[in-house]
Amino acid sequence: GAGLRRLKYIDLTECIKIDTAAARVLKGMHSLLSLNLSRCKSFSNDALTLVCTGCPNLKALNLEFCPLLSGQSIRNIANFSSLETLYLSNIPGLQDDDITELLPRLPLLIYLDVQLNDNLTNLSARAIGLAKSLERVVVSGWSKLSDSGVLDICQLGSRLRSMKMSECTTLTDHSVQHLADHCPNLSVLDIGGNEFGDDAAGSLVQLQNLTSLDMSFCSGLSDAGCESISSLRNLKTLRLPHCLDITSDGVFHLTESLENLQFIEIHFREVWFNHGTAEYFKMKGCECARVLLDYIDNGCRSDATPTPNLKYAFRISPQVNDDLASGDEG
Repeated sequence: GAGLRRLKYIDLTECIKIDTAAARVLKGMHSLLSLNLSRCKSFSNDALTLVCTGCPNLKALNLEFCPLLSGQSIRNIANFSSLETLYLSNIPGLQDDDITELLPRLPLLIYLDVQLNDNLTNLSARAIGLAKSLERVVVSGWSKLSDSGVLDICQLGSRLRSMKMSECTTLTDHSVQHLADHCPNLSVLDIGGNEFGDDAAGSLVQLQNLTSLDMSFCSGLSDAGCESISSLRNLKTLRLPHCLDITSDGVFHLTESLENLQFIEIHFREVWFNHGTAEYFKMKGCECARVLLDYIDNGCRSDATPTPNLKYAFRISPQVNDDLASGDEG
C-alpha cells in the first residue's frame, strides 16, 4: 500500500522466506533509503534484480551471508547510483571480476564490507584502492590478500579512516607499514589474528589519529610493542586479547600513557593479576564509566566492585582460565 511505499528503512535480517515473490513488494519503493537482507537464505538473483530496479534511491544495502547470490546479479547493484554503504560479506559466488566491475559505478560509496570472501584477491584490492569515495573498508578473512594488495588499498590515502583486515594470514609487517606511510587519517584499525608483532606496533606510531586499535591474537606482540602503542594518545579502545607475551609492565605502561583510553581487553599468559593490580586499576578509574576486573586468586574468581565515576572500562582475564572471564564493555 501507500504506507509501505513511504518507508525509509527496512530490516529483514534472517527472514528465510524472502524470495522473488516477496521482493516484488519492494518494487517501486522510491522512498526506501536502507535495506537489510542479511542472512536471508532464500534471497535469489532474481529477487536482487527486482530490488535493484525497484528502489532507485537506496543509500545502504546489506546482503551479507546471502548464499544464493551470484556475482553477475551483484553487479546490478550499480543501479543504486546514490549508494553509500554496502555489505557483501561471505557471498560464495563473489569474484574479483564482480568487484572490479561494480566499484567504479558506485561513485558515492563510503563504506564497503567484503570480508570472508575467499575468492577475492589482490585484484579486488586494487579496485578498492581506486574507488572514488571510500573511507571505511573491511577485508577481514581474505586468505589471498598480500602486502601488495594492502598497498593498492592504500591508494585511498588520507581518505581512508577505517581499515579492518583481521585474519588475513598471508600479511606481514609490511602491510602495517604501508598503512602508516599512506593513510595518516586512519582512526579505526583492526589487524587482529595475523602474525604481527612489535615491529608492526612500531609502525603504528605514525598513526596519531587512531582512536580504536585491535591487535587480538597477534602472537608477536610484547611489552616492547605496548611501549610503541602507548604513544597513540588519542586511543579510546584497545583490544589485545591472546597477546600472551604482554605482562603487567606493558599494561601499566599503556594505562599510564593513554589518557583518553576508555576500554582495554587483555588476556595474560601467567596469573600475575592479583589484589594489588586490581587496586591499581581501581585507583586509575576516577572520571566516568565502569570497570570490570576479572582475575583468579588461588583458583577463585573475584570481581572489583564497580564505582559510579570510573574512567576506564577493563576486561582483563588470565589466559589459563578463559572460561571464567565474562562481562560487557563499559
